[in-house]
Amino acid sequence: MPWTAPTALATGDVVTETIWDNQVEANLNFLSTHGHSGIPGDGSTSLGNLVRVDFTTAVAPAAPGASLVRLYAVTGDLLGIRVGAAGAAQVVVTRDATETLTAKTLTSPVVNTQLTGTAVGAGASQVAAGDHTHAASGVARAGGNTTEATTTSTGAVDLRSITGLSIAVGTPVKVVFVFRKTAQAFTPQLGLKLNATQVLSNNAGMFTAGAAAENGYAEIDFIYGVASYLRGGTSEWRNPDASTFRAFTTDMPTATLTDIVITGLSGDASQTLAVDEVHVYTYPVS
Repeated sequence: MPWTAPTALATGDVVTETIWDNQVEANLNFLSTHGHSGIPGDGSTSLGNLVRVDFTTAVAPAAPGASLVRLYAVTGDLLGIRVGAAGAAQVVVTRDATETLTAKTLTSPVVNTQLTGTAVGAGASQVAAGDHTHAASGVARAGGNTTEATTTSTGAVDLRSITGLSIAVGTPVKVVFVFRKTAQAFTPQLGLKLNATQVLSNNAGMFTAGAAAENGYAEIDFIYGVASYLRGGTSEWRNPDASTFRAFTTDMPTATLTDIVITGLSGDASQTLAVDEVHVYTYPVS
């Protein structure tokens, strides 16, 4: 039966059997199985949400018993715990509960000198700084231009210049690009300058004289500016109608390579010569 709220009786009132059965006997029976949540009325065998628990500071209490955990307050506003039938008392909160937390500024990390021997830096035995960079270890694009350059000039011109380079003597270099002519029956020519030196003279071997549009791919390889090997370069011009291989015709310069220039002439003012997708790559030397 549920709990029945008792009737308030005055002096002289008679306790009837019904009042006794419902308000005394039944309520006592109910209390024998009643779980408490801390509030009046029907209770629960488990606690509801707690707002806080207040502890009285005391010395370490006795062990709580097998499979039990006991929390307690430790002198100094700390929190302790004992676990099981014989668990030792342990302080689990080691900060003063009244301490105020403040903002902290992060500083440079402490270097573990047992691992590095020295501080942060770029040396072989130093820890790298957080903003360090990695040098490229393979083929690198040194420069280029992906906009088409055209000419109708019948005299030799600098068709496409790749400037702002800084390529040291002894560096292996590859230059690649595509080329085309329009559908007139004249033979254009293409060549190459390194800095201001024409190392590949303008030549028509990559085109026919036919009245058809033609296009192809050029690949020029050299090891730049090594004394006694100043013509150590070769070129391959691939066109389905007319392909050719050519070696350098003039010595390379030996100053730092800053400019690579594709030269050419159209063969006739009615015919357009063009190059595009020019890329300059360098290779590592060690």
